[in-house]
Amino acid sequence: MSVTAESSLSIDGAVQQYLTTPVVNVQVSSDKLSLPELARLVPALAGVRLQPAFELKLDGPLDRLKVDMNVRSSAGQVTGIVVADVKAPGQSASGSMTVRNLDLAPILNDPKQKTEITADAKLDLRAASFSDFNSLKGTVSLDAPRVVAAGFAASRVKGKVRIDGRQLHIDGRAAAYGANATAVGSVVLPGNTDGVVAFVLHGQARNVDLRRLPRNLNIPAAATNVNGSFSPTPKSRLLSKRTNANAAASPSTTPTPITAIPWPRIIFSTSLTCAPSAMRIPSSCVRCVTA
Repeated sequence: MSVTAESSLSIDGAVQQYLTTPVVNVQVSSDKLSLPELARLVPALAGVRLQPAFELKLDGPLDRLKVDMNVRSSAGQVTGIVVADVKAPGQSASGSMTVRNLDLAPILNDPKQKTEITADAKLDLRAASFSDFNSLKGTVSLDAPRVVAAGFAASRVKGKVRIDGRQLHIDGRAAAYGANATAVGSVVLPGNTDGVVAFVLHGQARNVDLRRLPRNLNIPAAATNVNGSFSPTPKSRLLSKRTNANAAASPSTTPTPITAIPWPRIIFSTSLTCAPSAMRIPSSCVRCVTA
C-alpha cells in the first residue's frame, strides 16, 4: 500500500494471543520510504534526505522476539539478526549486525561528517528499560576491515566496548598509514546535550613513518620509524577527581587533642662521680700563666 506520494509500505502477518501473551509473526517491507515526507509527522527526521528500502521480519513472543532486518539506501546498508526482550522492566537484545559503506553525512545532514564504514558488530545489551540509558549494561564488539572518518582512513579496526550506563570502557586496535596503534580507556557520556564528553585513554603506536601521514596534518615528511605511547586527556574535564586550586581554605578552629603524653627523656640531674671533667691545656707560656 502507498503511505504518501513517494513512499510505499507493505505489512503482512498476524499477532496471536494479543490479549494475553502476544506472539508476533509480521513482515514489513518498503521499496521506497521517503524520510522528508515522514518528517512532516516525525520532526526528528527533518533534513534527512534519504529514501531507504527495507525488509523487516518480526517473529516470536515479546520476551524472545527475533528481528531480521535489511535496510539499504544511498547512505549504505545495514543487515542483522537480533533477539530481543522488549517487555519492561528488564529489556535485553543480543545478536549481530553488518554495516556496508555507511556514510553518516546524509543521516546527520552535515557534509563534513562524511564517512565510509564497513564493519561487523556483535551486541549483548540489557537494561531496566532501553529508554533509560543510565541502566544500560552489556558489550558491543566491532570488527571493521576499513573505516574512513574525519578525513582519516584506518584498516583492521577491532574493538570491544563494555557499557556501564554512561561510562564506556574501550579496548581497541587499528592499522593506519603503515602504523599500528592500540587504545584502552574510558569514556563518560554527558547526561544532557550541553554536557562535555570526558575521557581518559592510553595506548601505543608503532612503526609511525611521518612520510605516510596525511599532508593536512602539516607534519614534516621525514623518514621515521617511531614507537611510543600516548595518553590524551581533555582539558575541559578529567575522569579523575582533583582538588580545586581556587577552593577556599577551611582550617579547623579546634586544635587536635593530645591523646598521650610523651615519656620524658631528659635527665635533669648528673652524678658527680660519673660526671665528665675537662682541663684546659695551655699552648704557650703566656696562656700557662693565665690558665
